[in-house]
Amino acid sequence: MLAVVRALPGLAGVCAIVPVAGGRSHRTWRASGPDGDLLVKLPLREPDPDRARRHAVMHRTAYAAGVPVARLRLVVDRSPLGRPLLVFDWLPGVDAVAAWPGLTVEDRRAVAFAWGQAVAWMHATTGGAFTGHAARVSWDEVVAARASELEREHHALRLLPPAVVTAAAARLRAAARRVAPLVRPALTHLDLHLPNVLVNGARMVGLLDFEHARWWDAAADFVKLRAWVFEAYPGTAEPFLAGYRDAGGHLPGFEARQWVCEGLEWLSGIAYWHHVGDTALGADYRSRFAAWLDTDP
Repeated sequence: MLAVVRALPGLAGVCAIVPVAGGRSHRTWRASGPDGDLLVKLPLREPDPDRARRHAVMHRTAYAAGVPVARLRLVVDRSPLGRPLLVFDWLPGVDAVAAWPGLTVEDRRAVAFAWGQAVAWMHATTGGAFTGHAARVSWDEVVAARASELEREHHALRLLPPAVVTAAAARLRAAARRVAPLVRPALTHLDLHLPNVLVNGARMVGLLDFEHARWWDAAADFVKLRAWVFEAYPGTAEPFLAGYRDAGGHLPGFEARQWVCEGLEWLSGIAYWHHVGDTALGADYRSRFAAWLDTDP
């Protein structure tokens, strides 16, 4: 790995490299060089160069908007390892899930508040089109297309009763038509939970892992926040939302918009966790989907 990094443009002076623990879908290393330390990231599950380029674009967009993220130095579409490589400036700190047990209640509130501010700054950054769609395509058309894809996938997988999937897809299309006038493409992270927040002491210093990010309905970011942060870590919701509002965050029609995003997430995730063999998260998503079916937008 050291030889691979030294061969990259501008990185011949790197003198040492060590693995960094963590990461579900990538491997990372800390590299040391004359201009400071770097983080080298190698995608594992999805080595598509187009995906790496999108990751880079969204990360750099966040950096330019003042969102606390590391500077992205370099993107290599296909490295000698047969996969893309991304090289960032190293940010000192640890992920929030590791730091959480050692933080005081006040420290946790401060981290959550700053995190909410950072997400609001991110959501204030808007694009001309939803990712993967032409500029003229509205949110209800995006949802209709995605619902149809999920319907076909689930009918093939038979993980859920076909009639249930078809009914859920129809409800998603109808709900999306009602909220579409409120939705504009915003910079949306789509994987906001504690492992993707970097803290240094009691300070939130960065958002990590923009590999899922896209121009999307910003309400989608609150799906995992609610399920994996606000539910799992009591006391985080109030300071996070206070920070979000303090930085100007506001999503009109939020609950109805999030209902659509939840349905898409649970349906998509049931299939995804099945494909990657994670039975625990698959069961969790099935449970959440069943509860979602009993709610009304």
